[in-house]
Amino acid sequence: MPDSAERPTPDGVTLGVEEEFLLLDADTLLPAPRARDVLARVTRSAPTTLSTFQQELCTSEIEAATTVCTTLSELGEKIHSGRSSLARGAAGEHAHLVSVGEPVTRAPEPGITATDHYLRMRERYTGAVTDLELCGCHVHVGVHDLETRVAVLNHLTPWLPTLLALTTNSRYRYGADSGFHSWRMMAHTRLPAAGMPLFHADAASYYAVLDRLVDCGMLDEGQGGLRVARLSSRFPTVEVRVGDAAATVGEAVLYAGLTRALVRTALTDLAAGRTAQRFDHWLLNCALWAAARHGLAGEAVDPWQQRAVPASAMLDALLLHVRDALDESGDTAVIQSLVAGLRERGTGSTRQVAAAASGGLPAVLSLLIEQTVADVPESLSGSGRPPRRPSA
Repeated sequence: MPDSAERPTPDGVTLGVEEEFLLLDADTLLPAPRARDVLARVTRSAPTTLSTFQQELCTSEIEAATTVCTTLSELGEKIHSGRSSLARGAAGEHAHLVSVGEPVTRAPEPGITATDHYLRMRERYTGAVTDLELCGCHVHVGVHDLETRVAVLNHLTPWLPTLLALTTNSRYRYGADSGFHSWRMMAHTRLPAAGMPLFHADAASYYAVLDRLVDCGMLDEGQGGLRVARLSSRFPTVEVRVGDAAATVGEAVLYAGLTRALVRTALTDLAAGRTAQRFDHWLLNCALWAAARHGLAGEAVDPWQQRAVPASAMLDALLLHVRDALDESGDTAVIQSLVAGLRERGTGSTRQVAAAASGGLPAVLSLLIEQTVADVPESLSGSGRPPRRPSA
C-alpha cells in the first residue's frame, strides 16, 4: 500500500489491500515457478496507478497491492484490476492465477525467491518455511499516530478469529482434505511468534517485543514480525494479515470493509475513553485455532464468554459491533449485501468442499481459477455513499 495519501484524510478512512496469489501450470495445474516472468510481463504492459506488483517468498507466488483507497467501490475496482493484470500476465506464461491459501495439489519443493530477506528466512527457518506456499490477504488501514495504532490493535485483536472464519479458503493441501477450513493458518503458526497479537500498553512495549525476537535470532531487525495483525513496518497503518487469500473480489472487499470498520470503532472507543479488554493469550490462540478448523460452518470460541458458540453468532456480534462505523463510512448496504452472499454460498473453503464432492480436485481447481478473476459484484457499484441509517 503506497504511502502517497497519508493525509489529509482522517484516521480510519484510507485503506489498501495486498493480495498474494499462486501460479499454476496451465497443463498440469501444479504450482509453477514463474512469478519472475509473470512480473516482467506485467511490468512491460501499460502502466497502472491502481496497483503495484511484486514477487513473494516462493517463486510460484506473486502479489498485487492496491494503491490507497477511501471507498469500497474504489477498492473493488483496484483489486479487480490487479487480478486481471496478473491473470493476463500468467496466461502469457502458460499459467493460471489462483487466489487460494494453500496449493491444492503437490509439486516439487518450491523455489525461494532470491532476495536477501527471503534467503535469510530460508536459512533461519529451514524446513518450517521451505514448503510454505502460503497466500494471504493483508488489509492496511491508515492511523497516523503511533500510540493510537497500538491501542487500536488491542481493540481489534479479539475479532481477528472471526475475520479468519469468514475468509477461510485453504481446505485442501497437496491433494488431501486437511479437515481444516484454513490449513494455511495452521502452517503459518508453526513459525516463531506467528499467532495472535499480544496486548501492549504502549508503543515502547510493542517494539520491545520485536527487539527481543531480534535478540533471540527469530527475526531480522526492522521487520514487522509474523503476528496475524501488526503495525506496518513501512506505512502509518494497522495491518491485518489474518485472512486467507480472498476467494473473490467481493470477499476481499468484505474483509477489508469489516477491518476498516473495526479500526474506526476502536478509534471511537478510544476517543470516548474506553480502553481495550485484555484477554489471556492462550484463549485468543484457541479462538484462532477454532476459526481455522471450522470457518463459519461450526463452533467458534467467544473470548468474552470464554466458551464455544456458533461461528455465525460471532459474525452477527461483529456486525453489531461495527454497525455505527459502517453507517458513518457509508458502507452498510454493500457490507450487508456481501455478507448475505457469503451466508448463501458459504466461504471459499466451503465451496471447495462442495466442488470436490461433485467433481474431485479438478473441480476444486476449476472453481479457484474461475472465481479469482470473476467480475466485481454489482453491490459494489457506487458504494461509499448509501443513505445513513436513521437514528433510533
